[in-house]
Amino acid sequence: MGVHPHDALIRLSIVELRKQGATIIHADHIASYLQPAKVGGSIPDIAATINGTAVLVEAESAEGLAASHTKAQLIGFHQKLRPVGGQLVLAVNQVDSFSARQLIAGLSSNIILWTF
Repeated sequence: MGVHPHDALIRLSIVELRKQGATIIHADHIASYLQPAKVGGSIPDIAATINGTAVLVEAESAEGLAASHTKAQLIGFHQKLRPVGGQLVLAVNQVDSFSARQLIAGLSSNIILWTF
């Protein structure tokens, strides 16, 4: 159970998305991918499509989980995805899963948690 840097969390999430059948993947911070478009005023770390369903992934470190900016981003992403039936994923290090669960619970949103 290591602590992965932000970009490693993005790369691990891309692997997971591919396993789940993602056909279109745009990723911020990763040179070999196109950058995702802004959603709700922010750029998600990953925007993907799985079987026609929009999926946004936001990767966060322990520091990011405590930032008000992260909460605002997740709310904005969720508000844009909800009407179209999309999915929002929060990707974190295993050691940060408790903090991530607290953040998700406080948002009262259907956010999927991936831990690496």
